[in-house]
Amino acid sequence: MATKVQFNEVPKLLEVLEKWRPDNYPVYYLVHNCYKNNNKWPCVDIYIDNDNINEMTSIVCYIQDYYEASVANVYFLYSVNNTKLSWLIDQDGVVAWEKGVVYWIAIPESTTEIVENIAKKHRFKFQLEANVYMYTLKNTDKVRKVANQSLPKGFTLSALKKDDAHTLQDLPGWRYGCQPPLEQCQNFIQYMPCLGIYNEDQQLISWARIKEYGDIGVTGTKPHYRRQGFASIITAKLSLQILDAGLSPWIITSEDNHISINFHTKLGYQVTDVKFVYCALTKI
Repeated sequence: MATKVQFNEVPKLLEVLEKWRPDNYPVYYLVHNCYKNNNKWPCVDIYIDNDNINEMTSIVCYIQDYYEASVANVYFLYSVNNTKLSWLIDQDGVVAWEKGVVYWIAIPESTTEIVENIAKKHRFKFQLEANVYMYTLKNTDKVRKVANQSLPKGFTLSALKKDDAHTLQDLPGWRYGCQPPLEQCQNFIQYMPCLGIYNEDQQLISWARIKEYGDIGVTGTKPHYRRQGFASIITAKLSLQILDAGLSPWIITSEDNHISINFHTKLGYQVTDVKFVYCALTKI
């Protein structure tokens, strides 16, 4: 039977997960942020393959009330033993197969076949949604130089405000067409680092945030203000916030997203050999 990790055991769990970085960054940072925010956001159920945390090899995380929750259950995973991972995913109560749709977010490419096989066993259709590579910050001089650039007169940079949740909610391109409820966008702002640049009229014109599982994303700039370096400054500032917290800045992007790759490379990010996938399982 799978072991559900209790909240007071999370620090010990993080010690084990630290040994597997950076390959497990999505799971590591999801658990880290869950603990930092007292499991209020993200709110996560954590399952492992061993009663003894120090001897675990596999972990599955179910993130509650995620913005896709209206249509699916959302999971993350990591493992250093794929046999044990296959066993863990198939244990009662770990994956809610009765939902009808299950999303796996940013899971290691090496685990794809295991997820697909278990899906077939439960009569789910497997669909690969995306392949992405991880980029990590290698040149801190570049990012510091960008972060220190001046803004136009009257423009300010600060943490996003509660009212900015409307802007986040209205963004196009949310995964699977699932626009998040306003309350969840407010949670993004309350519990995770989010920065914005405001013009002289205090209107939000550019923004970015650190996602629940640790990468910098949801970056955007209103059309009239694009190609002026605002998104670069915000991303650089968030990168430094992560460094100052003793953590590692990283992003994920597909190999054909040349705009994102060029954008982050100029800031000092470099591609790694770590590859993640997003996949959807649908009841047949």
